[in-house]
Amino acid sequence: MNLKKHLNAVHANWEKHATTDPLWSIITHDEKKNSRWDLQEFFETGKSEIDEVISYVKNQSLPLNFGCALDFGCGVGRLTQALAEYFSEVKGVDISPTMVDKASEYNKNVGRVSFHLNLKSDLSLFESDSFDFIYSNITLQHMSPNLAKMYIVEMYRTLKPGGLLIFQEPTEIKTKYKILVEVIYRAMLIWRRLVFFFVKTPHMEMHYISQKEAEKLFNKMGATLLLSRKSDAAGQWFNSLQYFITKPHLSE
Repeated sequence: MNLKKHLNAVHANWEKHATTDPLWSIITHDEKKNSRWDLQEFFETGKSEIDEVISYVKNQSLPLNFGCALDFGCGVGRLTQALAEYFSEVKGVDISPTMVDKASEYNKNVGRVSFHLNLKSDLSLFESDSFDFIYSNITLQHMSPNLAKMYIVEMYRTLKPGGLLIFQEPTEIKTKYKILVEVIYRAMLIWRRLVFFFVKTPHMEMHYISQKEAEKLFNKMGATLLLSRKSDAAGQWFNSLQYFITKPHLSE
């Protein structure tokens, strides 16, 4: 599948998620399926996540300026609203119009928080060097590695020098039978895409970028990888890392 077709497929799939069970599609706890998430409880998971990340960043003495922040893959604003407790301005961006509409509906910080629809494979709606802080979790894993890499490059472009970019990405399938499991998984993925094509049942795609590939990309971008830590965001079948990246000042 070429990049444009894949991007259109990602858009269609997540728009279907947004119109059927949006909260569960973001945090997929089995007991919350079929619209069983309590809205306040759902948003509390975002607050807990951002509180932990900010605390970790401070404890590690990483660069942290509380100016303008970006939530990439914002969904209904679970993390965007939580970021607003720390940053003076926060923008959320998503590929699903319905997710963006719901995020705007739930927005408790109108004036400081805004939501943006992006249907492109870039982030050209934002200027370079716009954000002090960029955060993305459980988003890049649901798109092809080529598309995910393009968005990583774009997030880095929009990061201010001295800013902090944090994103999570699976690095490998978590099994010693990796090749066999991958063949089975890719066959299931093709089947799910066919089902979606005919009956429009949304599905969860999972992809990964190896740590070696990711670090090669960082070097190509000229980014400084400050550290990485293990993440359980990709579930039981994938190892995953959370990367902490900064953009050097021109004089450095």
